[in-house]
Formats: sequence, C-alpha cells, structure tokens
Amino acid sequence: QPRQVDVLGNQQSFGHFEDILKHPQYAPLRETSHILCPVKEESYQLLDDLYSEVCPRLPFEMFNVCCDETWGLGTGPSKALAEKVGVGGVYVQHIRRVHDLLQQKYRKRMMMWGDIILQHPDKLQQIPKDTVMLTWGYGAGDSFEDQIIPFAKSGYEFFVCPGISNWSRILPDFGTATTNIRHFVRDGAKHGAIG
Repeated sequence: QPRQVDVLGNQQSFGHFEDILKHPQYAPLRETSHILCPVKEESYQLLDDLYSEVCPRLPFEMFNVCCDETWGLGTGPSKALAEKVGVGGVYVQHIRRVHDLLQQKYRKRMMMWGDIILQHPDKLQQIPKDTVMLTWGYGAGDSFEDQIIPFAKSGYEFFVCPGISNWSRILPDFGTATTNIRHFVRDGAKHGAIG
C-alpha cells in the first residue's frame, strides 16, 4: 500500500444485528431481536449480499465477521436444532457456513470475535483452523490468559483486542484502560499474538 495502511473490513454476521432486523422486511430472519437466524437460508443470502458490497472494495486479505455476544441463541427458530446439537453446535454450524462463504466466494481469511466459542470449549476444534481469533475483554484484569491460551494451544492465530473503556462516558476510564491494555498486550505477546 502506498501509505503502508490496510483497511480491514467487518460486518456483523450473527449478533448485534438489531439495526437490520428491526425493519419489517427482515423480521422473518430474527432468532431474537438482535441475532440473525442461523437456520434460514435467507440469512445466508442476506450475508452474501452484505459481503458483496464490502469485500470487493477492500483488498486486505482478512475480514472480520464479528459473531460476538449471541446471547439468546437457541431460543428462536433454531431451538429445535439447539436441542439436538446444543447451542455451541448451532453456533459452530453458522460459523462454518459463514467461513465457507467468505473464503470460497470472496477469497477472504475470516476473523471472528472469540467470546462465544470460549463458552463452548468442546466445539473450538470445529472452527476452521485458518480463522484468526480476536480475543477481547475490557476490565482491569491481572491476567487475560484464560481468553488467550485456548486459542494458542489449539493452533489458531489470534489478535488481542484491549479497550480504552470509553463506552457511554464523556472521558475514558484511564485507570481501567491502562491496566487492560498493559496486561492484555503482555499476555498476548507471551503466547504469540499476531496483532
């Protein structure tokens, strides 16, 4: 790149979908008011449409599909599937489907937030190994290794993603932010974070 800067694209692809799902034409694609339904083919057609507007415009090899904070998964149309394969199983099936769409059609390496798969450690190995995990937490923890070691030990490349604790405030909480950044970066470097 002329200015040594790459632009990394992202698209919410599971949770945090409320701004789309609030529209009547997308109401049938709700798992909950904020989660895209993973058992309807139309959900993947919508994601394909969204990716088609972003991916071709960004030459960077990676793309973040997010997929964090899917609280309530398995309580809507995917409930029957969740009863068979568990909520973690439903989550992984969606991730694999998104991964394949992104890789095969758009030639992008998938990145995803790791918070939900860490809640289902028995399913972690089912996530494709070329996925880049993004691990995050915003508190002032003494250690973040519990959010890092599972990915490092399982052979995933990963980024650590500390925060500046500035949500719903005028100024950041600098004490929390400083501790969070210092410890997250320290633990990430120790275990081989790529970013």
